[in-house]
Amino acid sequence: MAETPPPDPSPLSASRRLPLGAAALLVLVFAAWGAQQAAIKIGNAEMAPIFQAGLRSLGATLLLTLWFALRGSPPWRMGVRPWEALALGLLFTLDFALLFLGLDQTTASRGTILYYTGPILIAVGAAALLPAERIGRRGIAGFVLAFAGVAAVLWRNAPSGDGDGGGALAGDLLCLSAAAAWAATILLVKTTRLVEVPASAALYFQLAGSAVALPLVSLVAGESWSLPRGTAALSALGFQVIVVAFASYLVFFWMLRRYAAATLSAFSFLAPVFGVLFGAALLGDAVTPSFALGALLVVTGLYLVTRDGR
Repeated sequence: MAETPPPDPSPLSASRRLPLGAAALLVLVFAAWGAQQAAIKIGNAEMAPIFQAGLRSLGATLLLTLWFALRGSPPWRMGVRPWEALALGLLFTLDFALLFLGLDQTTASRGTILYYTGPILIAVGAAALLPAERIGRRGIAGFVLAFAGVAAVLWRNAPSGDGDGGGALAGDLLCLSAAAAWAATILLVKTTRLVEVPASAALYFQLAGSAVALPLVSLVAGESWSLPRGTAALSALGFQVIVVAFASYLVFFWMLRRYAAATLSAFSFLAPVFGVLFGAALLGDAVTPSFALGALLVVTGLYLVTRDGR
């Protein structure tokens, strides 16, 4: 999440049973999150990476501002202190600057698998900082499998364009660093008073802060600012703004209010699966034996960690 979702305190009565319609909606949410990396890659073809990330945050911030205005509940009145809002914005900026830069140098499939080590890093960090969230045997096994999977993905890494998945080591490491920034964001939420505020408010300050910071980082990096003209790049940017950064997270937060977080998180392994599928279908990413093995290990590890019973 990531502007991946920070935890939204669910009611004590949140159901662990997921109706078929809700399960189908959740699959669509994770499919959108998996497709995000392919969309970033397509957008990078016509836009500088960090500049594109800034456009994404700006567009989603405008939509979310309108949504809050229609609800009559400004996010700045939901208990987020100034330093917390600043920290959320800076971590989100780091997260997506690294991810967009990484995907400019590696394939969408590889970037997705490496980026989705984020939930595993979150579980490990939470276990270290929060005694109540200790990792059980299943979680430890998941972490070991995921670590082995990352090693397999990075093994025989080759420059972009050759037959071994087309991933550059620098891009892969940037995507891993983005996962670490994602984990830091969620751990900030889980270890501060932010855990008590609505997740939509935390998301707003992530997006709003990065909408300001990412363009500044782009300027410092000397990127050229050119808006996309091709249909593919425009569609990719629109998908990121409307479907991923705005709609999918609001839907996920809405579901968190009604269903147990553990039940929803058990579906998270679908995101990297969809990421690989979209990367292969839309971008022609090669799925080599070493990458397929690594992807399977990471996805299995993610599944075990999210099913660890915390």
